[in-house]
Amino acid sequence: MFKSIKIENFRCFQSFELQQLGRVNLLVGKNNSGKTSILEAIQILSSQNNLQPLAEIMINRGEYLWDDDGRGQRELDIRHLFYGHEIKAASEFSISGINDGIEEKMLISIEKNSFFDRQSHSDEELQQKFHISGHEIDKNQFFLRFNWTCKKKQ
Repeated sequence: MFKSIKIENFRCFQSFELQQLGRVNLLVGKNNSGKTSILEAIQILSSQNNLQPLAEIMINRGEYLWDDDGRGQRELDIRHLFYGHEIKAASEFSISGINDGIEEKMLISIEKNSFFDRQSHSDEELQQKFHISGHEIDKNQFFLRFNWTCKKKQ
């Protein structure tokens, strides 16, 4: 059971912290104020390094795009996970909590792919881009990094 939760740059929260959590907690707020996002953050943190709940959350919210290649596959639209719905190299969000004296933390970040920089690519490969809210991002240059840590709180 988490005693505290800290959320940074996740969905509608630039920085948010809940302390002194008990066995039963009540979240109250206006519509679209972040109550569900808090529960999702707790679910993601509780899943540790299993990313399936994160994908399910995004699919249930309709945060996906259909690919353009005609195969009808979904691609998760990850920009909704980040505060301000904007992503670029070095964008990140974190969810952390203290559970029985152990601090657990999930850090998700957009990283520049250094492998891409070292490789020569054809013009066709350089044209593989996708659009997010009018922004073009080359899929080959960036990747999503997941880092889950667990350490005893001093």
